[in-house]
Amino acid sequence: MTKRILVATDLSDGADIALDLAKTIAERDGAELAVVHVIPDVGPVNMLFPQANEKAALAITDLTQRASEALEAKLEARLGGFPARVFVDAGVDYERIIDRANELDADLVLVGSHGRTGLARALLGSVAEKVVRNAGRRVLVVRPGHDGPVISATDMSEPSLPAIRAGAAEAKRRGAELIAAYALEVSAYPPGYAAGWPFGIYWDGVDPNTVSQLREAAKSALVSACELAEAKAEPRIIEGNAAAEIARLAETTGASLVVTGTHGRTGLTRLALGSVAEKIVRLSPCSVLVVPVPDK
Repeated sequence: MTKRILVATDLSDGADIALDLAKTIAERDGAELAVVHVIPDVGPVNMLFPQANEKAALAITDLTQRASEALEAKLEARLGGFPARVFVDAGVDYERIIDRANELDADLVLVGSHGRTGLARALLGSVAEKVVRNAGRRVLVVRPGHDGPVISATDMSEPSLPAIRAGAAEAKRRGAELIAAYALEVSAYPPGYAAGWPFGIYWDGVDPNTVSQLREAAKSALVSACELAEAKAEPRIIEGNAAAEIARLAETTGASLVVTGTHGRTGLTRLALGSVAEKIVRLSPCSVLVVPVPDK
């Protein structure tokens, strides 16, 4: 159950869906709600030109005031009096969002989306992906979507089980089907490779051209992962690049949500799985919940 929610907004219409969902979750779970809007910093202090610093301070004060008024009007329209702590911070957007999340010890951070294509989507990526990469806590990137299944994307490592459990919980709340998906990248296994798979499933020298064998073994491992996570799900093995194929699966199934995991803030494993999570955030046609999982 969620206890503390932080939702970031840039005051655009595209961010309204995140505010609406944050209110819904807060009402459902009895959670505390906080909202943050980040304005750009006007620049560093210049000791040689104090008058410039005074102008900068006045500019920040004016910008903060105008942003606060706009945010107040936005929250009145979207939250309808629902209690929320409100912050207007200056600085680098994703850094200030994470700072507030850390200060509040938020267990869920929501970031809105501007749409599926174009420059706005690219700009979203530059913020949302950095929040996903650095927050070290659950991040929900909110997009308008369908009412279809929830997809749990997993690499089938034992640390990824929390993401499967989170997907199962979301599917139950929504009354939706749960699909547990694993992307099989056959090209990653050269001939004669001794592939070690999770949950005690091993085999030597499987010819990667025998795709059916790889698929069956992967499906067996995926079923085991779901059983360990105590999640009732349809196992789905897809072939190809993980992020691209998960996004394609979300598109073809009309998914309402993709849930994936990302490792901790440092280390090679974080760079590997983290980059997949960020790409899923960028490519997915629906909302994406990123769940931090412990490093091995």
